[in-house]
Amino acid sequence: MPGELTLQASRVFHARQTFARTQALTDAHEQLDRLAGDLPAEVVQAAENHIHRSERIPVGAAELRLSSAADHLVSSLEAGHRRATRLRSELVASMSRAEEDQLTGLANRHFLERFLGGADRPANLLVLLADVDGLKTVNDTYGHEAGDALLTSVATTLRKHSRPTDVVVRWGGDEFIILVPNAEAGGPAALAVGERLAQAVRATYPPAPWAHLRPSVSVGVCEVKRTVLPMAELDAALQLLKQGTKGHAALAPGTWPT
Repeated sequence: MPGELTLQASRVFHARQTFARTQALTDAHEQLDRLAGDLPAEVVQAAENHIHRSERIPVGAAELRLSSAADHLVSSLEAGHRRATRLRSELVASMSRAEEDQLTGLANRHFLERFLGGADRPANLLVLLADVDGLKTVNDTYGHEAGDALLTSVATTLRKHSRPTDVVVRWGGDEFIILVPNAEAGGPAALAVGERLAQAVRATYPPAPWAHLRPSVSVGVCEVKRTVLPMAELDAALQLLKQGTKGHAALAPGTWPT
């Protein structure tokens, strides 16, 4: 949290100096030396006199015991704070890994669900469901290593040809979802976004030794103003493309004004 380390440091300083008079006086000398140039001479002299008087007071047994106890308590608090900081860092890293697709490095559906349910989610979203054409045939013919290379190539292309504000997600299997906030309104403009991505995928090649494979995606496109995506309508658009011309985009039926 903002300011947490500063607050923690101030608490530690206060606890240490409350009973550790010797350390407090040493710190007071250092602070006064740093501030002396910015303070009136009489203020500096008064502070020095006060420090010197405090130094002449004998340190009693009770003060030594309290100082030792305070130092032990503060050391324990510091150790606990370090453990808490480490655990928080590990938790954040674990959450990040849980929301990342391990094959492609894209966000996964866990991230998507959190994004859609967040308060800062854009009100209007263009949603594209991109399905990799012929992935099963590639897996059956060349093996899953080739299929993974194809998926990774498609993922890289989709991310490269999307805007920084767009969200590219591996939905699972051979499907990707792209969320496009603040897109130009209207079916033709939305369809153009899908066609642009489909064309970009067709123009790329997986890395060797799979460069002979020609990836393509069929893209269903819709516009939503709610947190639940119309997956049935997007799937219907993909089915129409699969029956006709693969590797292109189509508007999801029933999601656009007629």
